[in-house]
Amino acid sequence: PYCCEGRKKSTLLPADARLTVQPSVQPLFTRKLEDVDIVEGRTAVLECQVAGLPYPSITWFHNGSRIDNNECSLVVLGAAEPDSGVYTCTAKNLAGEVSCKAELVVRAGTGGLLLPEAGDREEQPAGLCRQVCPWEDQG
Repeated sequence: PYCCEGRKKSTLLPADARLTVQPSVQPLFTRKLEDVDIVEGRTAVLECQVAGLPYPSITWFHNGSRIDNNECSLVVLGAAEPDSGVYTCTAKNLAGEVSCKAELVVRAGTGGLLLPEAGDREEQPAGLCRQVCPWEDQG
């Protein structure tokens, strides 16, 4: 325990306190983002894994603009050419901040691939993102 004494005129005002030091570890990418090259209309997955203590907050950017996603994976359903660009994932906690980047290239047309018929797949709006998080609880 720590003791602090304050003085108000001639009166001594003691106070006891307990200090708990929480360990902190700077964020570290245990799996970094990888570039993705897909045909328009397909699903793109940008995924990374991060460690740190306390567990880092995650922020995503597309071409420098923040994306509303705080998970370690970003899924772009029905990707379209405007979804192409550089994606950055930033992990931040009290001990520091790290980022990694990857490029998503969405190509028009089938590129020689056979796409399923319209009735064989569920249509997804272009650029719709959903959050997925594969990391384990670091409790």
